[in-house]
Amino acid sequence: MERLSCFTHTLQLVIKDGLKEASGLSGTLAKLSRTASLLHSSTSFKDRFESCFGDATIPSANATRWNSTLKQVKAYVKFDMQNLSYMLNSEGHKALILSQRDYAQLKELIEVLDPFLEATDLTQGEKTVTASVVVPCVRSLHCHLQEIRGRVRYCGPLVRALASSLKTRFTEIFQAVKMPGCEPAEGRGRTKFPFTTAYFIASVLDPSFGFQWLKHDVQLDSDDKDQLMTQIIDCIKAEGEKQMISTADTAAGPEQGDVPVSPPAPEAPQKKLRMFSHYSKTPSSTNSRSVQAQLTAYLDLIDNQASDPCFKFWQQNKSQFPVLYQVATQVFSIPASSAPIERVFSHGGIFMRPHRARLSCSMLSNLMLLKCNKDV
Repeated sequence: MERLSCFTHTLQLVIKDGLKEASGLSGTLAKLSRTASLLHSSTSFKDRFESCFGDATIPSANATRWNSTLKQVKAYVKFDMQNLSYMLNSEGHKALILSQRDYAQLKELIEVLDPFLEATDLTQGEKTVTASVVVPCVRSLHCHLQEIRGRVRYCGPLVRALASSLKTRFTEIFQAVKMPGCEPAEGRGRTKFPFTTAYFIASVLDPSFGFQWLKHDVQLDSDDKDQLMTQIIDCIKAEGEKQMISTADTAAGPEQGDVPVSPPAPEAPQKKLRMFSHYSKTPSSTNSRSVQAQLTAYLDLIDNQASDPCFKFWQQNKSQFPVLYQVATQVFSIPASSAPIERVFSHGGIFMRPHRARLSCSMLSNLMLLKCNKDV
């Protein structure tokens, strides 16, 4: 079994690499972090802040979650710059006042990192398919960085570092789409983010994507795109044929020597055939359709109509595409992120406190079930 790294964690490492190279932002972010710390630790500062801005606040940042820093920046820039500067100066914190350049840097930082925040949120869901968004997210982020590179004024080093780290940490995805500069070197070992065809299969079998990411976000000529599309289709066909063989073996049942053979049941009396009974039509089963025919019909369907959410689409069309439904069920079960599992342990830690030392395992399980049902 192949082990896949957490997509969200890998994306956090990309952001960390970018911020490490963007030394011009470190001072601005330090001022912002200090202001947020004062707001949550000093009662006098908090009272003055609330008298000026009401219930609005600046959230604290978490070192293990990069998106908390971006949310902190977003909250900060919403405040009126002059009022905030006046309040900081009157409270004796003149060193924390941001300049016009600092504000411009923060606004540009939001523009650069907003798509990364969206990708992080998409891949941390508990009740949605996450495996299908990995490839489109990586390609869209790359296109975003290429597009914004010529427009940024202060975050140029950040954008270049993000683009370089994205290629490094997702090398095998870029290699699969024949990205220039990402050709595999001879004798080179596995990259930090192992490539798997499951992510490509999942993106194609998600009706929200299909091959749209290949048409819009991959800079290749038409022949190379057709070749890549053919490779992915061949992978889907291979998985579909495996599912058909597995289904056929299950339907055949165990061999005669595997289980005791029961005595044959008495035969029921034969029904007398009516006139014209042999005219009855036998409907053809959709299971007999080849994987290629199902895949062609599926791609035509999602191209010619508005796509439903992933789960709803496959529930409605599982009888029309039975083999593809089995493949989709298999690849969609792959979580792109370990965040949902980490939340389970966090909830368990909330329930299993030191003052609940006598909490039994069965009671803890019941509490966790109640929490899950409430979320649903």
